[in-house]
Formats: sequence, C-alpha cells, structure tokens
Amino acid sequence: MSKPDRKEPWNRGPWGYIQPWDVKALGPSILDVEEQKRWARVILFGGLPYIWRELGGPMNTIVYSLMEVKPGDKVFVIGESLGPCGWVDDLRRLVGPGGEVRAVDILEEARAAYDTRKVGRNGKMACWQWTYTRDIPDAHYDVVAVMQAVQHCDDWSETGAELLRIMKPGRRLMLAEVFIFGGPFWARLETDLHLQYWVDKLTHFFPFDIRKTPYYSGEELHDALDGLLEQPEHIEWKGIELFWGRKPRG
Repeated sequence: MSKPDRKEPWNRGPWGYIQPWDVKALGPSILDVEEQKRWARVILFGGLPYIWRELGGPMNTIVYSLMEVKPGDKVFVIGESLGPCGWVDDLRRLVGPGGEVRAVDILEEARAAYDTRKVGRNGKMACWQWTYTRDIPDAHYDVVAVMQAVQHCDDWSETGAELLRIMKPGRRLMLAEVFIFGGPFWARLETDLHLQYWVDKLTHFFPFDIRKTPYYSGEELHDALDGLLEQPEHIEWKGIELFWGRKPRG
C-alpha cells in the first residue's frame, strides 16, 4: 500500500476540490475565481420570492389573517423584495380600490450595508437606524408590517414605538422573516456535514464573517417591544418566523 503524499495541500477550501469531470460538465470557466464568486452569489439571488411564493406560500395566508387587513385599510410595509414576493399586489387586492398600500423596499440598502460591512448601533452587521416613518402623521395607517427586513433594524425598542405611532389603536403590527444564518440555523448546521459544505461553498467569498449576520429571535423581539403591544405572540415554521401584537386602544 502506498503512503499518502504528505505534501498534498489539503486545506484548499470548499472551491478547491473541483475535479476534471466537474470541469467537463460545467466548463473551464468554473476554475476562474471571479466566475466562482458569481456562482456563489446567484444561489442567493431570487431566493426570497421562491421561498415566500412557492415553498412557504401558505404562510402568506396566515400572515394576512393575522394582520387583519380589511377593504379600505391603509397599509404601510417595509421589507426586502416586496414586489417579487407578491406582498404589494396581495395587499392591494385585500384593501381594494378604497384602500392604500405604501411600500418601502430596502433590499438594495441591505445589500450595500453587507458589502460595506456597516455596523449598527446594536453592534450587528448590516443594521441601521430606520427613519422611514418620520414624515407620517400619528395613527395614519390601519396596518403596519415588516416583511423580510426585521434583521436590519438596529434598535427594535425605538423602531417598534415609531411603527406603533403611525398605526391606529386596536390594530395589529406584523413582523415576518425567513431567517438565514440565525441562531437556530447554526444549531442545525452542526449536525450535517453536507449542509456545512453547501454553506461553506456558498459563503466562501463573503466579505464578512457570516456568523455576524444579524438575527432577532422571537424572544428578543418580545423583550424589545415589552409593554408596547397587547398579546404579543410569535411562531416559527421551517425557518419562517412571525411576530405580531396589537396596539393598545387606550
């Protein structure tokens, strides 16, 4: 039996083990580092609409029910990929011609925050102070929602109070997120080498430590919004987390 070659560079990283048959199948460009970066990024792009419209589609029905959206309502929503995920069109159908939907999409702002490694006041990556509601009068909206942007706020006590300021008493605040690289994800990663390989390959070219990706658990949101909401609740289903509560009437 031949001895292993001790000079073999085993520490090649997740992209360093591409074999000749892989090149035959994918083409020689797969060996180019810039092309590898493109492959890694494309896996993430388009993921939110696919998750929310197809894989997790039934959760939207639950989200709208918990929002208690009615015809004629005024809805304010902050989020990522709001149009492609279908939320804007869905909400407009629910409120009808007599209602209003104002949407603030922060996807590009979030990507820029990751690229520049922006750190918020909470010390978390890709977080910042939200000022999207400063021009809105008190109790102007019936429903306020944050769809797939919860992780980018750097102070949920401050932002929660501000979102409730623009919402009418007795109505519901909804926060919805499908988390990636949050606390529960790392626990699952530790139990599966295939999952670890996929994540390592996907994130090899990230310009920051992915364990610094921001995440707010349901418990953290409960703590941040303590005393601001009536009957706050949260649930998790296959990585989708919902948090909601009612603005007090008095």
